[in-house]
Amino acid sequence: MNEEFDSSLEALDWRYSAAIVGLYKYLEYFELPCNKDSIFNKEEWDILRYRKEDITEERYLTYAEEIYGEDFQHRKAEKMLKRDEWNDEEIKEINTLLTGNVVLKKIFGKQKFDGKNAEEILQIINTNRQEIIRETFRNKTNMYRNYANTNLLFSEPQEVCRLNGYYVDWGKKGKSASYYKDNKTFFLGKDISEFDFIPFAFTEYMDGYFINYSSSLLELLNENDRMKEALKKKKEDAEKTGKRFSVQQVLFEELVFSADFLNYDVELICKHRDHDFFETVFLRKKSIWIFKSLNKMKNHSVFYKSFKITEDYYIKVLDEVMDSIINLKKLDWLIEFVLKREQDEGISYYFLLKALIDVNSKIYKYVDGGEKMKREEIEKCARRIAAKIEENKLAAYRTKLTSSLVFKDYDRVCQILLQLSNYADVSLDCLLSTLENCEEYKNNVYLFIACLRKQGGEE
Repeated sequence: MNEEFDSSLEALDWRYSAAIVGLYKYLEYFELPCNKDSIFNKEEWDILRYRKEDITEERYLTYAEEIYGEDFQHRKAEKMLKRDEWNDEEIKEINTLLTGNVVLKKIFGKQKFDGKNAEEILQIINTNRQEIIRETFRNKTNMYRNYANTNLLFSEPQEVCRLNGYYVDWGKKGKSASYYKDNKTFFLGKDISEFDFIPFAFTEYMDGYFINYSSSLLELLNENDRMKEALKKKKEDAEKTGKRFSVQQVLFEELVFSADFLNYDVELICKHRDHDFFETVFLRKKSIWIFKSLNKMKNHSVFYKSFKITEDYYIKVLDEVMDSIINLKKLDWLIEFVLKREQDEGISYYFLLKALIDVNSKIYKYVDGGEKMKREEIEKCARRIAAKIEENKLAAYRTKLTSSLVFKDYDRVCQILLQLSNYADVSLDCLLSTLENCEEYKNNVYLFIACLRKQGGEE
């Protein structure tokens, strides 16, 4: 080991990889030494070297405050207190922020902001800054509490891993969690103090994501940097326009536009705030190929739609598309749902349908060994028929075909197609393979239905 460094972390699994990313960003922020040159020159692929003495509680808390910014109530209050004057509503808001959690209530329980004592309040915040940051960071649900046992922040390595979903009460359940009651066999329980840096590797929103790219530390750092920069930009754009944005949208776009860089299988680690465990999604090369193919799509926002089912339940199209790509699950049900929905609502979802069918056909290719779609021919055929028949008749045929597909009555589908061909006097040569095996080639029928209209367009 280089004499300059006395400690190292190796990317043994996603926990160590995330700790490396978080710790590297911390060292970079304070311009502290590590083996950066070796990592960026790919002389060392999976090891971060550093000095243990450079990790201090004071620096850690300062970095946490920088990363989470105005997620800390005292930072919002500080920003408002630096104005020259305040109205009654602003004074009320500042006092609400100053008692926003347990530690702030303890400090400002009796000290109120009255519009004249801003300097005094700012001084109190500064004097108690470390305690405010530590207790807020430890207990806030999108900070340390989301990732690890709050009692173990800054603790020495434990008998069991401090992370949520890994931690067990060793005195009560240690033997039952081990193989043949041998504590040494509980490998995933291994703990290191550097796991405290894991929150800094995840995205800082309600759903925290970490991309574990196993090629090298350089790619690992770069890929997570791209994700965070994309989130930052999307958040800034949303604040300017007054619109909301979701982490899932940014993750989807990042997977689409960075697919060229993903030459190996990838793990997506997700930590939902309302789950007490980490979720691991394994992104296969086949799924990466599908994401990569979507790079050519002109408008990905077509997937950013939700359908209300009940007051408490919505079908989020993007979530379903991502889940289907990642797990190579067919989207038949969603396409049929949208087809039925547009009939019920009298609204065209043409572009959404075409996009879903495109993804679904790619999934079919990998699940069943390949479905060859003559897209242009099918679209032209549907247009020729649509030009000859009035819209109410077209709507009736779309309904019949959709209902038959939903009930998996593929003989009926073929009968309706032949009836339509005879009625419009248009040949269905492009659908011959479908007529022979409708179930295998149902994406052809989906596309035909989607295009069987006078014109495209959505609401």
